[in-house]
Amino acid sequence: MRAKRMDIAERIADSLLDCGVAQIPLRELAARLCTSDRMLLYYFSDKSDLIRCSLGIVSTRLTTLLAEALPEGRMVPAALAEAALSLLLSDSAAPFMAVWGDLVAWAGRGEEPFRSVAESIMAGWQAWTESRLDGVDEAEKPALASAILILLEGARQVEAIRPGSARGAVRILMAGFDRKERSAAESASF
Repeated sequence: MRAKRMDIAERIADSLLDCGVAQIPLRELAARLCTSDRMLLYYFSDKSDLIRCSLGIVSTRLTTLLAEALPEGRMVPAALAEAALSLLLSDSAAPFMAVWGDLVAWAGRGEEPFRSVAESIMAGWQAWTESRLDGVDEAEKPALASAILILLEGARQVEAIRPGSARGAVRILMAGFDRKERSAAESASF
């Protein structure tokens, strides 16, 4: 039963990457998979369970893509941010970023299970980013990882609207990840 559940979730993840996250009626989703809504509910407690599982698979696939594309080991903040951005703006990551954009939109409206799934994924990305940082004091890692994620998300959104416009701006912002620049920024309050 577990294997069939995972097979269905994998196929739904494929569908999400092809079509995005939408409020698809369960019957329509089942039809896309050439099965019935009752069969889906046999393997999943409800539509939220099915969505959670499928979005988890999408997130795992993106994490795998990141691990394969980025050099192993830790990186200084600017290099990590630039390498991650390069991947996130690539054609191979485009379907994942489309799903992420949809997920964030639903989560921003407080819709479940999207809100809790997005929160869980973001916590995972925060931990992953912290674990990849080099040359940074342990106490600085959480804030710096958050800064990198904010930069990546903003750049991804700008790039989606104006292709080619984010890369130069990101290089300028990367200079702010220099230790001396961070120290100056931390001593100033806004």
